[in-house]
Amino acid sequence: MSTTVITDPTTNAPFPDNKIPSARFSPAAQALLKVSPLPGPDGFTHYSLFSKEDASDYVARGDYR
Repeated sequence: MSTTVITDPTTNAPFPDNKIPSARFSPAAQALLKVSPLPGPDGFTHYSLFSKEDASDYVARGDYR
């Protein structure tokens, strides 16, 4: 089994315990994580979009001279 060592891009030194300290995370990303749903058992986050629009709507275009 191959283990990847995560290194600090500014110093090229490996992070302690191979974990990036949370102080290095972007404040915007940390705020976004507070409102985003947790991933499912497969590791992916699934979103559902519900719409009251009728799915049988059509779009048409006409040109004339």
